[in-house]
Amino acid sequence: MPSNIKVYRVGDIIRMTESGELDLDRSIDIVRQLATEANYHQDHNVILDLRETSVNVSMGDIIQISMEFASYHQVFKNKIAVIIPDTEERLKIATRFKTCMDMQGFQFEQFTDFEAAIEWLSD
Repeated sequence: MPSNIKVYRVGDIIRMTESGELDLDRSIDIVRQLATEANYHQDHNVILDLRETSVNVSMGDIIQISMEFASYHQVFKNKIAVIIPDTEERLKIATRFKTCMDMQGFQFEQFTDFEAAIEWLSD
């Protein structure tokens, strides 16, 4: 019987898990909290687990949140993985957010599966 063994080389990760409704103010607060932690651990990747959240944001809010990340670009030098619920609405919002993050030069990906996020962080 063959076994399927994977070895991940992830290194150190800052992990933050959120639940509840995310609006612009809460999202900016999350970015600031992550930036503070990332500043202390500059060689770490970031994984943000938002699977237990709902969102109430507009396109303008998405741009503001990405701009908040940009204001801390010097501490977000490594990969940022975000895990979201697997719904059409969240995927649509995440795609827009990823576009904003890519335009600012971040190593950013969104996932609906924790293992896929870990695999990407280990590359």
